[in-house]
Amino acid sequence: VFLVALGLLSTALRNPGILRRHLIKPSCESALHRQYGAWQWNDQTRTFKPKSARFDPWCDCVILDFDHTCPWTGTAIGKNNIRSFRFFVTALQFLAYATAAV
Repeated sequence: VFLVALGLLSTALRNPGILRRHLIKPSCESALHRQYGAWQWNDQTRTFKPKSARFDPWCDCVILDFDHTCPWTGTAIGKNNIRSFRFFVTALQFLAYATAAV
């Protein structure tokens, strides 16, 4: 139970990879361009964003490597918290198996 709670808190309290607004496209020589690759304009968010980022309407922000919005954790799942989310789901599965075995 402790590991499930630890995974839940770690996922819910970690920044999922929220990108700040970029009104000017990062130049090809910038560190942002080298780190994330090509950037494109997004009318929905009114910002430039990397191709790997997506807008999450539930959180109303752009998330890098956005996977989904989790109703259990109440947050978006993205680049920075996907490992914590996988740990949470795995611990939850082990708890379910242990409970079923008893």
